[in-house]
Amino acid sequence: MIKTIAVVGRDEDAWMTALMLQLSLGKSVQPVEVTLVELPSNVGAQDFYATIPSQRAFHELLGLSESNVLSAGRGVQSLGYRYSNWTGESSDFFHVYDTTGTALDGIDFLQFWTKARHRGLNVALDEFSLAAAAARRGKMIMLNDRTSAYSHANHGYNLSALSYLKGIAKVALAAGVKHIVAEVERIRVKEERIESVFLKGGKSLEADLFIDASGDGELISQLNEGFSRWDQWFLCDRAIVASVERLRPMASFNQVSAVPAGWLGLYPLASRTGVTMQFCSRHINDGEALRVMNAAVRQPVQEPKLLALEAGARTKPWVGNCIAIGKTAARMDGLEGVQLHVLHTTLSYLLTLLPVTADYDLERNTYNTRLTRHIERLRDFQLAHYVLNRRSSDPFWRDCAAVEMPGSLREKIELFKARGVIAMRESETFQEESWSALLTGCGIVPDSYDPLVDKIPEEHQIQQFQRMLSFIAEQAEQMPDMERFVQVHDAASYSEGLF
Repeated sequence: MIKTIAVVGRDEDAWMTALMLQLSLGKSVQPVEVTLVELPSNVGAQDFYATIPSQRAFHELLGLSESNVLSAGRGVQSLGYRYSNWTGESSDFFHVYDTTGTALDGIDFLQFWTKARHRGLNVALDEFSLAAAAARRGKMIMLNDRTSAYSHANHGYNLSALSYLKGIAKVALAAGVKHIVAEVERIRVKEERIESVFLKGGKSLEADLFIDASGDGELISQLNEGFSRWDQWFLCDRAIVASVERLRPMASFNQVSAVPAGWLGLYPLASRTGVTMQFCSRHINDGEALRVMNAAVRQPVQEPKLLALEAGARTKPWVGNCIAIGKTAARMDGLEGVQLHVLHTTLSYLLTLLPVTADYDLERNTYNTRLTRHIERLRDFQLAHYVLNRRSSDPFWRDCAAVEMPGSLREKIELFKARGVIAMRESETFQEESWSALLTGCGIVPDSYDPLVDKIPEEHQIQQFQRMLSFIAEQAEQMPDMERFVQVHDAASYSEGLF
């Protein structure tokens, strides 16, 4: 049985892992001792976390309320993303966390929309999303009995990294996590298992299980396991992260705009706006990228931090008695804010598969297989953004569109093009509505539709479309302004106190 676990890492991966393990195992009938070796931080004042809705459930598992998470992280809710200039100049589409339209006679709404588009309808699919309509109007969506019958809208968070980490660390220490601040000097390995981690300063640490939450694989990379880079798919190899003043009025979504050699994102936060620009160094240098960033936000950005990007995944995220978590297991591209979701996923698999046998073989093989599939699905969703762009006048974007797609992504796109069906696979993070929003937003209208659509009178279909659009417009107007919603939320959350 596992009696001791050592978490060696930094920042969100390390603290969240230690907290989750401590809460789950620290007070069990046979308690497990959790020790965190905290490595030097990589987080600065300009850093922020963008998350998807699954992060809400993760925090609930940790016993953290939404109001306290947002308060501690100086964060706000986000309904999703607006992509601008992605399919050409002056074009945009929304990917929000919501359903689109309603089925008619049990037939998916997308099939009716496809037929209507072929008959000349000039209304984008996201026009039938209540969350997208609220976002366009600067509103935060609040569902009631009427709207919840139409929409399943959800939201993610944007959180300031430093303040959020301080809150999580405070909770973890209060829960009983043992904490050591140090750097790794060397490790002792025997038969592909870590026996000891030797720390600078003379200390050493032994444990039954080691969690590598370092981000760069300080432990697991010494067990002869490699990291598979995705350079052939994700061409952005540099990023700048910075801040600008809080935008007013505040948007209820994240804005991602394509620029000639990459993309630029604006992420609303309670007290500032996070800005990031990903770009390809073969098409633009660091100085030029910073000038593009400043010009786009129309003010000098604050505390710009330059990063080297290296998207990819570890070939075996569990080796011997060492398990890769979060960024150590997979470093995702910046689109769609999925990096914390990877951490959440790896922790979920770890807790489900915590070893009960001496050799760990069954658990290890299952962890490696499931996590690899999960990461590949996420990779495909992010990659689709790049390969489906229509910015043919920019060399960078032409290169993105020309990459050789993984077969899994090519098949998914081709099936959707043919008949408007999303071929969902095991371990998908983003569901059909997200894929449909992305693929149609990038300009794909399926070639054909379900023939059962023709059994419903066309006049009835037109009436239903008009009713949906009227209902959406009416209900979206009644939603609270995001600016006002954040002010009310701030007052409420601070009255409850921080962690």
